[in-house]
Amino acid sequence: MAKVEIKATKREATGKGACRQLRIKGQLPAVMYSGGSDAVSLAVESRAIERILHSKTGERSILELDIDGDKQLAMIREVQHETVSPELLHVDFIRISMAEKVEVMVPVKLLNIEEIRKAGGVTQQALTELNVECLPDSIPESIDIDLSGREVGESIHISDVPAPEGAVFLHEPDEVIASLLSARVSVDAGESEAGAEGEEAPAPDKEKKQSSK
Repeated sequence: MAKVEIKATKREATGKGACRQLRIKGQLPAVMYSGGSDAVSLAVESRAIERILHSKTGERSILELDIDGDKQLAMIREVQHETVSPELLHVDFIRISMAEKVEVMVPVKLLNIEEIRKAGGVTQQALTELNVECLPDSIPESIDIDLSGREVGESIHISDVPAPEGAVFLHEPDEVIASLLSARVSVDAGESEAGAEGEEAPAPDKEKKQSSK
């Protein structure tokens, strides 16, 4: 995986006011974390982080942070957004080594879904991402699951999917990734729920009540 170069500068001023001034200038407050060392407060260009987040690898990108001339490898650990807009507020980095494994969330892609539809089924995906542990240069772009040859009624578990070379899934083996349901059963279940919500209690039987007196 190619490294993405980003320039960063150390910052002394902290607090809401200082962070607000950074954002006005197109900068983003950031913090670099690393095991055994103190966290370092940084400032990076907002546009640079936006480009990374919208790239194919997104938060799984390997970054080469140029911190005032000192280059360090890192990955994005967390990004904070404004609650009512996509504006970036803060980003956390984690220092990495190419020789040490990292934990990342990798998207799941279901392939050949149309074959399940042709067989009268629908797919219900429980997990859209999988937690994977591997070396930084072995991070997969996605976990592809081919539905060819699968049958309606099956469930796909973690144990049914081979992990990419050099990677390990950090999930229980019996955890369900996706279920292949019958479209008819799915519709019937929806109608049943709707009916249960709309049903009214039966009216009292007046004749029975009178005869019991």
